[in-house]
Amino acid sequence: MSGPFALALLALFPAQESPNHATRVERLIAALPPAQAEAQQPDAFAVAREKALATANPGKQAAIRGVMAAQAACTDRASEAASVSSLRSVAQSLTDADLDKLTEFYSGADYKALVAAGDKADMAPFLAKYPLERFMQATQKVLMQEMPEKLMPALDACQARADADLAKAGVRSE
Repeated sequence: MSGPFALALLALFPAQESPNHATRVERLIAALPPAQAEAQQPDAFAVAREKALATANPGKQAAIRGVMAAQAACTDRASEAASVSSLRSVAQSLTDADLDKLTEFYSGADYKALVAAGDKADMAPFLAKYPLERFMQATQKVLMQEMPEKLMPALDACQARADADLAKAGVRSE
């Protein structure tokens, strides 16, 4: 197809990423190691808020604890969702060749060797063989630009839900 009609179609339907690229993105996401669950230290602010609410609302400790636990679970889910979304954005910004090499790295023996070596690992061979620096640069860029706008509305919604649940339970704010 050629001529003005073809140009009009191209204007109406711009080129989309190839299904092959999308498949490569998903392969990389699947190959990445799961996030390391850090030992959950109680959030000092949440602990202080729970204590203040319990002091101001005797006899409502169980309701307060329940709402605070639900809020913590909500923020954990929001953080996980924002992280996965941001990681997908990073992967989508990479070339097919980068995606293939990174998938090879994270699903292969080199990644296992790097993890086994820990702090004593010589990064030079891995940096020479895989586009790890480009991946890290893209990750930093996305985390700085996209993560706050993806995460903050979700965290605000968690807070609003907790505030509504506390009010519903008859808990006065401190």
